[in-house]
Amino acid sequence: MESVAVHRLRENTRTRYTAVVRLYLIPGLGKKRLAKLTAKDVRTWLDQLRTTCQCCARGIDTTRDQPQCCAVGTCCRKPLSPLMLAYVHSVLKSALEHAVREEGIPRNVRMGTPDPAASNP
Repeated sequence: MESVAVHRLRENTRTRYTAVVRLYLIPGLGKKRLAKLTAKDVRTWLDQLRTTCQCCARGIDTTRDQPQCCAVGTCCRKPLSPLMLAYVHSVLKSALEHAVREEGIPRNVRMGTPDPAASNP
């Protein structure tokens, strides 16, 4: 990320990409080797992001001074917005396209997955 994004992206865009990588890509797909990543892995991960309460998944409520939902046993059921889900998908697509260009992987497995903004939850 740093070797590519630092030269090609504006600082604000780079900051947002870094947040997406840290908050969603690494926790969701980071344990899978790129060469072993399949379109099914990506679809499953995107479906999970689409339906999982991010407050619970990321432990957001436990860091609040006054826990309101997940930490007190009442899930707020706040999944990612369709716009954020599409943005996460876009960052993944860009990263995989770069890996193909750099010959890190033979093909972009993300190409076999539909755009999450276009699908029904």
